Amino acid sequence: MDMNKTPYNELGQRKMQFYYPFISYRKYKDDIRLLDEIGNDKYMEMALSFAKLYSVEEVKKMIPEHLITWYWIEDLNTEEKKELEKVNYENRAQDIPEEIKMEDHVYGFKAITSDGIKVDNPEFWFLQSLKKGMKLIDNTSTNSFETENAIVEMKRVYQYLQGEHKEISPNALRIQGVVVTGDKEDLRAIKDLPFIKATSLGVITDKY
Repeated sequence: MDMNKTPYNELGQRKMQFYYPFISYRKYKDDIRLLDEIGNDKYMEMALSFAKLYSVEEVKKMIPEHLITWYWIEDLNTEEKKELEKVNYENRAQDIPEEIKMEDHVYGFKAITSDGIKVDNPEFWFLQSLKKGMKLIDNTSTNSFETENAIVEMKRVYQYLQGEHKEISPNALRIQGVVVTGDKEDLRAIKDLPFIKATSLGVITDKY
């Protein structure tokens, strides 16, 4: 992905980009600087990529909780991280764009309902849904590539979070970024926070 270009979805809306905390990129999105160019009547979403991993509780203390709508979880083991670092190193040597994750290729959980209502303990409900999904896998038809790939990825994420334990605990979750929503004044609260590695603007809508 060319970091100098802004990706858009099929509706012509910006797609958010996420940056891994364990990779040193040549360039980072810094869309928070665009706030002054956005009208006061606009409402927007923005992806924040962290410089390191944090627990859910730590994140809630670092960023105004009412702004958080989605949490990006860590889902790569040590070997997968090493492989990705190797690929990015080789890409840099050949001047090939580095591995940046698009909003539709990252895993995490919502902090609000579809009606915009805050969810209490969203990490708990995320794990409940993941466990339920694992139980349903045996009864799921795999007659398409998309379904098969989704099942493989669900198993991979589940096994990573489970580790050597029988049960997955919310304490096992590590957060490497979030999505926040609000108007330009709301998002000024996160400007210049030292633990934020990159900011990537998403959909912008009219406030009213």
